Amino acid sequence: MVYDCFQFFNELDMLYIRMKVLNDVVDRFVVSEATETFSGLKKPLLFEENREMFREFEHKIIHQVVEDTVGDTTHAR
Repeated sequence: MVYDCFQFFNELDMLYIRMKVLNDVVDRFVVSEATETFSGLKKPLLFEENREMFREFEHKIIHQVVEDTVGDTTHAR
């Protein structure tokens, strides 16, 4: 199986293009999205809020939500 794994912040259009281009060669898309930014600010789960946009790839998507970031500084995260 071929997995495409990536961190997601807010690039919805780029993510859609990525999935469209790779759809024929990838078995699973692993979308890793954190509930905090690298600077420690809270952020909404934009992928989940816009999941309908990716319905044609739904059967291939694994959405990994990261809630337990480690470290107190940008570089530690």
